[in-house]
Amino acid sequence: RHLLSHSSGIGDYWTDYYDSHGRQVTTLAEMLPFVYKEIRDDGLYFEPGSAHRYSNSGFVLLGLVIEQVTGQSYYDAVAERIYRPLGLDHTDSYLYGSSTDLAQPMIRDESAPEGGAARWAEAPHGRRGTSAGGGYSTLDDMLRFARGLVGGAIVPRPVLAEMATMQPPIEEDFYGYGLGFLVQRSQTGGKLSFGHGGIAHGINFELRYFPSEDVTLVAFGNQDNGAYDDLRRNLVKLITGDR
Repeated sequence: RHLLSHSSGIGDYWTDYYDSHGRQVTTLAEMLPFVYKEIRDDGLYFEPGSAHRYSNSGFVLLGLVIEQVTGQSYYDAVAERIYRPLGLDHTDSYLYGSSTDLAQPMIRDESAPEGGAARWAEAPHGRRGTSAGGGYSTLDDMLRFARGLVGGAIVPRPVLAEMATMQPPIEEDFYGYGLGFLVQRSQTGGKLSFGHGGIAHGINFELRYFPSEDVTLVAFGNQDNGAYDDLRRNLVKLITGDR
C-alpha cells in the first residue's frame, strides 16, 4: 500500500546517472541497479506512511512484485490480463523504434538560431517503458481501458472504490494519492475525479474519470509546449464547472 500510494519514502531512479546509463534497459530486472543506487545514495526521504512523495522507483518495484506473483514478465502479465481481454490492440510497452506507427516525442531544438523558425528535435528516451510508465496507447484504447476499469472488468468495484480513495496521511482537501491513482476534488462543488497522467521530454498524458458525470477525460501530447496544459485545464473546467 505504501508503494501504491507513494508513501513508502523511496525516491526516484530518474537521475542524471539513469539518463546516462539506463537508456538501453528492456526488462524490469535491469532497472533494479538504478533503483538500488538511488536508495543507497539518498536513503528514505521519510518514515514509510508518514508523508507522500511521487516515486517512479516504487512502481518499478510493484512491477517486479507482479512478476514474482504471476511467474510472467510484467509485459506478458498485463497483456494477458488487461490488454487482450479489453481489446486494447494498440497498447503496449513497445520497444522504441520498433514500428513507424509509434508517435515520436518531440522537444524544441535548443540549437535553433534565435529569431529563426522553430525546429523540433526527437526527444531522447529509453528502449522500453516499465511499470512506472513509458508505454504507448491511443485515445480509443484508453477509453476502452477506462470503461473496463469502472465496469468491473479489471478489479471488483469495491476494490476500485478503495483505490480511488485518498490514502493517509491526508495533506490537502482537493488533491491526494489513492492506490495507484491521483485523486482530486474540484474547487467548485468538490467533484471527485481519479486517474493518472505522465510527463517526460516530449510526452504529456492524462486519463481522469469523473464518477458523478460518468465522463472520462483522455489527453495526449507529443510536444513540449503550453498548448497541452491549456487544453487539459479547459477540459477539466468544462466538466467540473470550475473557473
